[in-house]
Formats: sequence, structure tokens, C-alpha cells
Amino acid sequence: MSTQNKTSNENKAAELLAALAAARSLQDIAEAGEKLFGNPIVITDNSWSVLAMSTGMDVPDDTAWSEFIQFGALSIDTVSLNIRNRLTERIGENDEPFIWQDPGMRYRRLLGKVFIGQRVMATVSVIEFGRTFRDGDAEAVKLFCHAVSAEMQKDRYKKYSRGLIYEDFITGVLDGVIKSESMIRDRVRLFKLPLSGDLRLFVIDSQGFDTQELSAGYLRDQIEKIMSLGMPIIYNGRILSVKSYADSKDSFAEDKEKLESFLSRNGIRCGVSREAGDVTRLPSLYAEASAALRLGYRLRPDEYLYEYENYLVYRLCEIGDEAEKGDALLDAGLQRLIKYDNEHGTEFLISLKGWFATARNISDASEHLHLHRNTLVYHLKRVEEIMGASLTDPERLLTLEVSLKILEYRG
Repeated sequence: MSTQNKTSNENKAAELLAALAAARSLQDIAEAGEKLFGNPIVITDNSWSVLAMSTGMDVPDDTAWSEFIQFGALSIDTVSLNIRNRLTERIGENDEPFIWQDPGMRYRRLLGKVFIGQRVMATVSVIEFGRTFRDGDAEAVKLFCHAVSAEMQKDRYKKYSRGLIYEDFITGVLDGVIKSESMIRDRVRLFKLPLSGDLRLFVIDSQGFDTQELSAGYLRDQIEKIMSLGMPIIYNGRILSVKSYADSKDSFAEDKEKLESFLSRNGIRCGVSREAGDVTRLPSLYAEASAALRLGYRLRPDEYLYEYENYLVYRLCEIGDEAEKGDALLDAGLQRLIKYDNEHGTEFLISLKGWFATARNISDASEHLHLHRNTLVYHLKRVEEIMGASLTDPERLLTLEVSLKILEYRG
């Protein structure tokens, strides 16, 4: 670097630091940045919502700028475009400021990340509108990001520190760092966390929306809008939300309806735990919601929200398959029936499954299977003969139904 350029950068750094020292808010910092860079500036959080943006210049022919002005955040279409154009991936990879332009942008951006500790809390975007970028601008953006970080840690930004406290608490409990039940309850009281009771845990997987999980911050913000008091966090690459319905005016049915609509529109899936009355049960709730998500993906790929209550028997099948390989858990008579169908080209197993699926009602089952009632009665009689078992024996019926669930689980 030449002596002239080095002196210019040092002067710019001194000018920037002097201007930032006089700032009293993020908005002041954004306004100071615009004057120093000669370009408009937007500071956004991880969900692409505006924390502050400069006001001295307007960029009317830029889609993102217009959305920030109108909505205070990027639309889901623009976020999807950013993902497709790999902008979110580039931001994730680079700790140093970098210049970016893709087909969806009219003007280049100089982008920098804002850290609080090891966490990325915001992104600074300088838009190349007022003047062309110069040598030293990237280093100046880095200093600018430090100033934004310092401001976000002040008292007026307690919501960010509160969010970190909540995230650290949930993560600590799930990771086993906070183990003692008394400690868990004490921290809930100390930090006044909305986790008093009637808890459900939601685990949301964004693979259908974003296969590389680069939009988690944006989706977390959208989920929070849907589920008030939910305070979603990012955990193991998924969005996790714990909601206390004891503290909320909403019902689970209302949240479920709103959430299902959002999930289905965007190809996102969610597992939901059963309700629990105590915050100390968070690890088991997380296990339930994760199991529901895993089993739902496998068994009901055309659905988007999976409640653990509806997958409990399949969880038993999953555990059984992990412990006992092969056909050890399958009814022996049912195995004979499957073999008979395979050898003779019959479909007695289908008739048996249809009968169980309609609560063992002959009329409903015959309609469901598109069979004459007498034909179904004959099929069930043959099933009894082949299996060597009565379909009126309660114990055998339970064994058969569990065996059929295992077959369904195995696909």
C-alpha cells in the first residue's frame, strides 16, 4: 500500500471514530456512516429486519431498499432470492467485509457482520449509490461494525441481551449444562422467562425452504410473529420454540392452524411435543418433538406439522426396531399371511389392514376397500385360517395391530 493510501485510510478511520463517538443511537451511527461513506446504509438483524437505516439518500430503483422503507424488512421472496443467489451463504462464510452484487440487485453492496461475543447479531450494508467504492472502505466498514456492536450492547438494546440469555438458558438445559431442576427453576424466576407451565416445544426444519439452512434467522423472525411469546431460537441448525400456554391468550389449536398455513406455503415441516407442566421437562419435550419430526418426514411426507401424540406408536416401533432386528416383533401368523399372499397373488393382508383402519367395522371397511361386504367377510375368514388365529381374541388383535404398525413404519 502506498504512503498516500495509508495516510488516507488512517484519516478516514480517525474521522469515522470521531463521528461514531458523538453518536447516541444506532440511527445516529447510520446517519454518520452515510456521510462518511457517501452512500446509504442499512443495518439489519439476522432476520433481515431493519435496526436502522440512513435517511439522507433515497434509492427508489432498488427492490431491497424499497422493501426496507415500506415494510421494515425484506419480503420472503427477496430472502428466497438471496438464498438462491448464495448471498446468505457468502455472508456466513466471511467474517471480513466484502463487496456483493447479484442479478437481483441494481447496486453493489459492501457487507459487514456485527458480532457480540462470538455471535453474529446484525449485518451492515453500504449501498454503492452516492459514490463508487474506494480503497479502504472495507476496513472502514469493519470499524463501523464494531461501533454498531458496542451500541447494541448498551441498556437501550436489552432485548438483544435478553434474547441471548433466553437462548443460552434453553441451549444449556438441552445440552445438559444446566442439569439441576432447582437451578432450572431458579433461572426461570431470575430472568423472568415466559416458561411457567402448559409448555409445548416446536422443532422446525427449514429443509424444504432452504436446503443449506442459511435462512434460519429470517424464518425464526417469521415464526415469532406467528407464535407470540414463543421466542424461537436456532438450535442444531433448526428453529426451536418453547411456548407456555399458561402465559398466552392463544390456544394450541389457534397456533397450530396459523403455523400449518405458513409451513405448507413454504415447504417447511415441524414436530410438536406433548404438553408438559414443568420447565424441567424440556429435554424430554425436545426428544418428543424431534421424534415426531423424524417420523412424520418418513411416514407422512405430504403433511407439514407432526404432533407426537399421533406418532407415539411409531416411536415404539422405532425403539423396537433398534432393539430387535428382523421379524422378532412381528406376529408369526401375520408373517404366514404375508408369505401366502406373495406365493398365491392374493391380497388378504390389504383386507386385514383396511379392516383395522376402519376400527374393525365391516361396512366401513368394505366401502374403504371397494369390496362387496360378503367378499370382505370371506377374506377375513381366510385370514383367520391362514394365520391360525381368531380375529375376536383381544390379545391377538392388539399384537396384530402393533405388527401392522411396524410394517407401516418400515415402509
